Amino acid sequence: MSLHRELLFFCLCLLSQTVNAHAMGSSFLHIEEQSPGKFVLRWVPDKGLKSLATAVEPHLPQHCKPRSLIVDCGTKGLVGPISFTNLPLHADVVVRVEWLNGNQLTEFLADDSQSIILTEADNGAGSWYQVLFSYTLIGIEHILTGIDHLLFVLGLVILVGYGRRLLWTITAFTLAHSLTLALSVTGLVSVSQTPVEIVIALSIMLVAAEALDTRVTLARNQPWLVAFIFGLVHGLGFAGALREVGLPEHALLLSLFSFNLGVELGQLTVVLGLYGLSLLGTRKFIPAVQLRPALSLVIYLIGGFGAYWSISRTSAMFGLG
Repeated sequence: MSLHRELLFFCLCLLSQTVNAHAMGSSFLHIEEQSPGKFVLRWVPDKGLKSLATAVEPHLPQHCKPRSLIVDCGTKGLVGPISFTNLPLHADVVVRVEWLNGNQLTEFLADDSQSIILTEADNGAGSWYQVLFSYTLIGIEHILTGIDHLLFVLGLVILVGYGRRLLWTITAFTLAHSLTLALSVTGLVSVSQTPVEIVIALSIMLVAAEALDTRVTLARNQPWLVAFIFGLVHGLGFAGALREVGLPEHALLLSLFSFNLGVELGQLTVVLGLYGLSLLGTRKFIPAVQLRPALSLVIYLIGGFGAYWSISRTSAMFGLG
């Protein structure tokens, strides 16, 4: 019972957060050199930045002048600070620069940093550790802000409990979404994102229903199989988010590995956090007689969010929302 008590506390904390699933959490600035000294900018702000009263805008060094659809940095090139107006503290921005000679650089602005400074030495391929660090952080942030993915994992924990069965179940989920993430990002598999999001929502409803069902069902008897099947779909969801950020061509495999590593680290943090809470054994947090109804309520909430997302995403697909 101690597992369910701490699990209940964690779920209630999670469900008190926003229900807007798949919020990437990071904004993206892509700068591409089209001709010597001339760059094209693509600015994709996060949904949270779009909702601000004051617009957040990127700015290149002062010697870079706008010319119609391009920014002309002249013979000096893209050297100097890249900054942002009205950027809130702790807002995360991924900046990727692609030069005409094929070299690329990826930087991750996080915490309180509001700008980066490019030097002539940066006109080269970004170091492997920069790509590893940046895309690992993106992966961690995506899984921790992807409430639908987390609710599915939490549903699995409630359904299976801790032990060897949970290890095999989470491993199956990991292998499945890693496979489809790689196939989708590399272009070997192409699926419309809207149906994927609908199936992800339905998977949350299913795992919640199975957690409430006391019968020996397929999900209870072989949870690893259910986790693997739906993990394939969740991987396609991860791929949709990763495509918004983009992958550097010079380090495609490394950036893909790093993003997936970040997803796994974030997922592992949640599972181990729940396990750590269960070890604390806070038996007096909720009276045992009230625990089962409260836990059932949490499962209903998980299923309710899944139902809400299923309806809203299906309505949006048919233009009814």
